[in-house]
Amino acid sequence: MKYHLLLAFLFLIISIKSHAQIEFEEGYFISESDVKVQCLIRNRDWKKNPTGFEYKLTKDSEVQTAGIQNVKEFGITGFSKYIRATVDIDRSGTLPGKLSTVREPEFHRETVFLQVLVDGDSPLYYFTDGEVTKYFLKTKESEIEQLVYKRFHKDYGVVTNYDFRYQLYSNFNNHGLTMDDVKDIYYNKKDLERFFLKVNNHSDQLPDSYEKQKKDVVNVSLRPGINYSSLEIKHGSFYRQATDFEPQTNFRFGIETEIILPYNRNKWAVILEPTLQYYYETQPSATAFTSKVVYESLEIPVGIRYYIFLGGNSKLFLNTSVMYDFDNHSDIRIYFDYNKKIAETLDVNPGFNFASGIGFKAKNRYSLELRYQSARSLTTLYKSWFSYYRTISVNIGYSLF
Repeated sequence: MKYHLLLAFLFLIISIKSHAQIEFEEGYFISESDVKVQCLIRNRDWKKNPTGFEYKLTKDSEVQTAGIQNVKEFGITGFSKYIRATVDIDRSGTLPGKLSTVREPEFHRETVFLQVLVDGDSPLYYFTDGEVTKYFLKTKESEIEQLVYKRFHKDYGVVTNYDFRYQLYSNFNNHGLTMDDVKDIYYNKKDLERFFLKVNNHSDQLPDSYEKQKKDVVNVSLRPGINYSSLEIKHGSFYRQATDFEPQTNFRFGIETEIILPYNRNKWAVILEPTLQYYYETQPSATAFTSKVVYESLEIPVGIRYYIFLGGNSKLFLNTSVMYDFDNHSDIRIYFDYNKKIAETLDVNPGFNFASGIGFKAKNRYSLELRYQSARSLTTLYKSWFSYYRTISVNIGYSLF
């Protein structure tokens, strides 16, 4: 019950904060009448190209909305820039079951906001919507056109149309390019941005890249801490003993790998934290038996983390994880009190359980976390024995990189 209450509390915080923490940031938009309006734009770090946005003229003014019908361009300072364009887009499927049988792109005329990845005399634009991801170019001599890349079915399998490489060559061969310079370019941001930055450096205008600043996507931290653990074991038979072991405070040590997910402003992460922990205790039962547990294990929590930015380099975080556990030759032994002989030995075989935590991180390096685990069974090998291992831990962290 305590676990479910804590889990509900954590998700309540997420639901409240997930909207509030998407901040308004300095930006601008150009209206239909070519008026440039300086404002604050709600930065949603859009996973697909937006059709509108929310803005405020001042920090304390009311929130307003603007859309593709009345905005020619908008941008968030140092983060992203979008332009309105009416272009031909090929939205043919890219998943194996949705591939076309036609080699040529199947264009449809649409008005969309294109994200500017590289600005300059020859910009690179980007559009994504679900499974559709397309890149566009523009030169002084041409209008905006889609770079063509298409996978399609043929009788002998799946074939790919790489016409975008010929488009790059034909548009920029006046820079001294050959087909060898484009034959190994792939249809992705990294390759195309690199190419367009190079091309624009041949012009008199210094190009700007509006691709979001790259942040560390993998963080590794040392995570020592203290476990406050207890264990209860009992037999299914009414006539057999039950033992409540005394709570123990023990040291634990983990090494956490955190993978930052590249959306929603880096607020979500996947976490993996192999952790050494132990629990030793001897406890008389209410009957003529004494029970002794020697439990050592490697815990491996696998979960997700959500950050709530507080300003500066400080942030709160919320975790939820599945806990996998691998014991190290551990067992529970039950002795007769009158002769100290072993009555029964139970080999520990842990089941999985769940954990939730809340913590604080400062300067992107130091952290403190309170974590609660649901009950874990240590006796999954036995149908008649039931066990409940519970842990609350306080963990500190230091990020190595």
